[in-house]
Formats: sequence, structure tokens, C-alpha cells
Amino acid sequence: MLQNDGRGGPMIIHLVPNSRAEGCGVTDYASAVCDQMQLLDREYETKIIRINAYDGSTTTEFFAAQFWGHLKEQLAGIESDITAVVLHYSGYGYSRDGAPDWLAAAMNDRPDCFASIPIVTFFHELYATAWPWRRTFWHSSRQRRVAESLAKSSDHVLTNRRLSASWLSEYVQQTDQHVGYLPVPSNIGEPIDVAPYASRKPIAILFGSRNFKRAFAKGTGAQLTADICQKYGIKTIVDIGTKADWNTKALETAGIELQCPGYLSGDEVLSTMLSARVGFFNYYPDHLEKSGILAAFARCGVPLISPPRVNAQLAQLIGIEHPPMFSKSLLSKTQRQFDHTARRTSECLHQWSLSHGVKEHAEMIISTCLDAKTQNEAAGVPCY
Repeated sequence: MLQNDGRGGPMIIHLVPNSRAEGCGVTDYASAVCDQMQLLDREYETKIIRINAYDGSTTTEFFAAQFWGHLKEQLAGIESDITAVVLHYSGYGYSRDGAPDWLAAAMNDRPDCFASIPIVTFFHELYATAWPWRRTFWHSSRQRRVAESLAKSSDHVLTNRRLSASWLSEYVQQTDQHVGYLPVPSNIGEPIDVAPYASRKPIAILFGSRNFKRAFAKGTGAQLTADICQKYGIKTIVDIGTKADWNTKALETAGIELQCPGYLSGDEVLSTMLSARVGFFNYYPDHLEKSGILAAFARCGVPLISPPRVNAQLAQLIGIEHPPMFSKSLLSKTQRQFDHTARRTSECLHQWSLSHGVKEHAEMIISTCLDAKTQNEAAGVPCY
């Protein structure tokens, strides 16, 4: 039995991976949501508990049993009126191969002292896909089975992509249960008002993984980047984060300055983005909703120039026809046509971002936890 320390009042527990000492995207998200919960006009307390990944030193059965023991220790002295436990799930955070069978086993064998506490699983990831010659391919089916099992054993589930919500709806406990989802929020700040396109500096930004920057920085892509910047008055490219392997000759010939400041603080990224005229953006087309890079660009109202497949998905996501596309056809636009399209894209991106900020995520999680608790009580789930 979980002991009451006498303080009373509801609490929501967040379980996150203990994968890196400096934290990770999932941990940062949970921390931001917990902070926002404290700002909302609600009496909820929150607590984040880090969960170690399986290291292979014991059997998965023993590790699963240890999980509940660790959780009980962390909650010792906490009031028993726990509204729900939110499991933030990303497979690689709990297992090196991204398939934490032990976690699925633990959730399917909930001890009596946790039987009345709803488990709400937030799926930050489902499972990986890859070509057969990649190691990830051989773990994908196990990752999928773990995700299915967790969805079935959870009282409610949440996620960050529409397609993930559709997939999860096949496995939730109740066939009529709504799977809530919201695209990821910006983690560099959430300005409500942003500078209009016309007042922005002639700067273009690249931000994120080197792999995604390659399309703009190498070979013919670098030449097209230089040509676009030169034609539409962009004087400087700022490459934030891990530096891309640039074809600098193309930029030098076009008279484009390249700045590579490396990793910046959130405030520094925010300041740079708020003044930038355009961004070059690339990501997995079917996963745009879970891109923190897109979330940051959108919240700052930076119009994006993207490769064709990404461009098509982005247009559908933010509800705009023909945002600037990274192709030679873009060079046929007049300055006036380009500016008009970029301005509309900036406005649509920022408007889209306002619907899924950290506040909206916190409200969704609180609402889901309350629903799960109410349904458990209505179903007569015993309290131990």
C-alpha cells in the first residue's frame, strides 16, 4: 500500500528514461509540461522519476520486478491520492535495442499497490523502420510488439502524431477510446507575437542534424542554396548546431556569408530565429509533427524552404498551398512572388504552432489523467 504523508491533494507522476545524465528530449518535454502544470490554475503537484534502461546484467523478469520496487521507494511518503502515472515512452530510452520487453512485462503484471492508479502512456516513439541491411531492421518487429503490449496494458494513451494515434487506436483497451495527440511544442521558447516577414534580416537558418542539412550543403544542393539566397536577397546563412559539410565554393561565388556558431542556448536560438527571413528545413516527411526543429521554426514564424516530399507534407500540415520548395523551379519566381509566398508561409506556420504549445500539452495530459481515474473508479477498480 502506498502511504499517505498527510498533505493530501492530487499528484501526477511522470516516468522518464534515465538514459543520459544531461537529459534528453523526452525528459526535457516532461520537465516543461510539469512546469506548465504548476502555472495552470489547478492544484496538481507533479513528480518526475527517472527509470533506468535494461543493461542485460539480470533477467528481464527480475528487472521488471525491480522496476515496481524502485517506483514504490520513490513514492514512499507521497500522499496516496495519485491521480495517474504518466509513462513517457521512447523505446531506446529504456533498452539499447529499442525494444524494452521488460517494461511491457512490468506493465502487464502491475502489483496490487498500483492496481487502482491509472497508467497513461505518452508514446513519443512507436517503433523504428529501416532497410534490411541496417541493424535497426532486425529489432523493428520486437519494438512493434512492445509498443502494442504497452498500448493494451495502459489505461489511456497519448502521442504526438496523427498517424501514431491511428495506429495506437487499434490496440487500446477500449475500442471507443479516443487516442489524444498533439504535435511537439517548441523547446526554445514560445513567443506569442513574432516580427512580420518584411522586417526580418536577410538571414537564412539551418538548424538540426547534419544528415538533414546535407540536401542544402553538398554538391548541387549547395549550388541551389546559393542561387536561391542570391536571387532573393539573403546575405547570410547561419548553420546552428552540428556544422554541415558545406560546399563553400558555391556560397563564396554567390557572395553569401556562412556563419557556423555551433550549439547555442535556447535563448540564443530563439533570438536568431525571430530575426531570420527564411529557414532551410528537411526531415522525415511522415514525421513532421514530432520534429522539434519544425516546432521551433514555426513558433518563431520562420518561412521554410523544403525538399519536394517534405514541402508537400508541410503544406498539408499547416494548411497552405505551395510553400517555397527547394527546387530549381523556385528560381522562376519574381521577388514579389517569393516574398508573398514566404509571408503567407510564415503566418501559417506561426498560427499552426499556437494550437499545440506546452500549455496545451499540459492541459491534454491533465484531462486524460482525470478521465482515466474517473473511468477506473466507475469500473470499480479496487483500491489497495
